[in-house]
Amino acid sequence: MCVALNFINHLGSQFKLYSSLKHEGYLVTGSGFKLKLIIDRPELHSHVIFYAVDPTKKRKILLNGVERISEPVISGCPEFADVLVTSEKGN
Repeated sequence: MCVALNFINHLGSQFKLYSSLKHEGYLVTGSGFKLKLIIDRPELHSHVIFYAVDPTKKRKILLNGVERISEPVISGCPEFADVLVTSEKGN
């Protein structure tokens, strides 16, 4: 069981991505970031919540137009689902 996402960076700058499974986060510096999380105990984690933070704290970062997204855990993760990363002001 897993969650597979392709974060497409439309910010033009780096951001920090967090999930409900990894609180340290990931620093995304490029135009895209593919992330696949393997879930060993899907009975404990049926969904994974993601949010992103601007390291400069100047902008609110949105994932598919909202501050937080919740992605279901699925079997096999045959494809990466696209997530558009933008800022609240559309930058």
